[in-house]
Amino acid sequence: MSDERFNIRMKGGVSFDSDSQKFIITIRVWNNIDCAGEPDKEFTNGMEFDTEDKANTYYRDSIRPPMDQMERALIDELPPGSRLVRHVGDI
Repeated sequence: MSDERFNIRMKGGVSFDSDSQKFIITIRVWNNIDCAGEPDKEFTNGMEFDTEDKANTYYRDSIRPPMDQMERALIDELPPGSRLVRHVGDI
């Protein structure tokens, strides 16, 4: 592993898609903890929900657990002094 440090910020949550008039789940990843600029990666699962509550429930029960596992795996692989920050909520 190199001496290079990584600072990663993940934001996940539910947002309203004005085109479909539905709620969607989005995960965004920046390569800086300040979320400066556009996200480096953006993930959606393609599902749409009629209500924010339904989307939040699906996110909490189906998306968050794998994210937690991924986060733990990333932390184990990051060089010393690196940081991974995750924000959960509105994006």
